[in-house]
Amino acid sequence: MKFFASIAAISTKIKHDKINAFAAESALFIIMSFIPCLILLMLIVKYTPLTEELILNFVNDVVPSAFVPTATKHIHDAYTDANFTMILISGISLIWAAGKGFVSLIDGLNAVFNIKEHRNWFVIRLYAILYTIIFLVIILLCVVIYVLGYRINDFFKVKAPVISDILDKILAFRALIVIFVLTVLFTFLYVAIPNRHTKIKRQFPGALFSAVGWTGFSFFFSLYFKYSSRLSEIYGSLTTIVCVMLWLYVCMYIFLMGAEINLYVEQWNAGSSIKEATDITHKH
Repeated sequence: MKFFASIAAISTKIKHDKINAFAAESALFIIMSFIPCLILLMLIVKYTPLTEELILNFVNDVVPSAFVPTATKHIHDAYTDANFTMILISGISLIWAAGKGFVSLIDGLNAVFNIKEHRNWFVIRLYAILYTIIFLVIILLCVVIYVLGYRINDFFKVKAPVISDILDKILAFRALIVIFVLTVLFTFLYVAIPNRHTKIKRQFPGALFSAVGWTGFSFFFSLYFKYSSRLSEIYGSLTTIVCVMLWLYVCMYIFLMGAEINLYVEQWNAGSSIKEATDITHKH
């Protein structure tokens, strides 16, 4: 009974905070920040030993097919026609889109914890850009582990068998590795984003919930997307874009649910009974 009472209290708080609206807004603008972030990344990568062909092969492996032509064009432009104007436009676009996306998350987490925002607008935008870049890099890392892990391992089998043996053992636990990486990322975001001071260990329960939720939902959603034809019948050529939007929306919703769990656990550890904790969530 206590378990179900806890679930009911958290559900009531979730409805009250309207986290679905914050999740939708943040998902939209994070996706919009993808292209300018990609351009800026390519402008940096072009000065490394990585070739355009290698980058394009990677994009074809990990980017949804609907985004490949656009991504390919911007990568080619970054390698051949990069100039100050492109850097300026990409930077402004990234600042705007990233700012809107992560400000939505900031507002969502502040709503969860019933906090008023008083930080400087410019400072919030700088944080938003930093968090967006960290977020996209970590998500990209997780995708690389899942999608390209075995290809990288095949390369080392010929060049460095010892490294290949180590990678074999690591890739056997790739799901756990992704969950660990996401848990660390979410713990950091729960501590850094809201306008409050808190201890890292207090954010672990929600971070673990969100990491497991993201990994599990992504796995089952990918299976549904792969084997179901209903979405393509409804949305046609927009299917991939719609699926990415839906996937990120649910992931953002799970992330905000993790914050609700952290708040409830904090109240519970503070000595509130289930009834008292429920009353507190209502007041928030």
